[in-house]
Amino acid sequence: MMLDTPAVNGIHAAPANVAVLRVTLTGPQDAWRVVDFAPGAVPGKAEWLAALARALTFPATFGYNWDAAADSLQDLGWLPWQRLVLEVRGAETFLLTDEGRTALEVLAEAATYWKTHGRVFVVLIDGLPGAMGA
Repeated sequence: MMLDTPAVNGIHAAPANVAVLRVTLTGPQDAWRVVDFAPGAVPGKAEWLAALARALTFPATFGYNWDAAADSLQDLGWLPWQRLVLEVRGAETFLLTDEGRTALEVLAEAATYWKTHGRVFVVLIDGLPGAMGA
């Protein structure tokens, strides 16, 4: 996977060589953030939103709901970036729930938004079930 153009924006299964991909993103306007859950953890909406807020350093005013997540993902003005990869680990069980599908929708909308604004916004998900990839 090449991370050089917004055409790649979207949600993808994390490749086996994710560490190799990560070292290609080293410029001053590049950001690689990780939403990480412990093995065997079953996060819910609250845990997901809290982990997302931590990973992307959302402002203290973040409202911990889907609308606030969508708004924050389409702002990100506090991060100096042109290319951003959000790596999600350990959320496979959550992403199969209704709330998890909402989380994927919010991420996909953000990827589309940033594509129209000329920035790379890629979400890589470990263990992404095949039908969920965008």
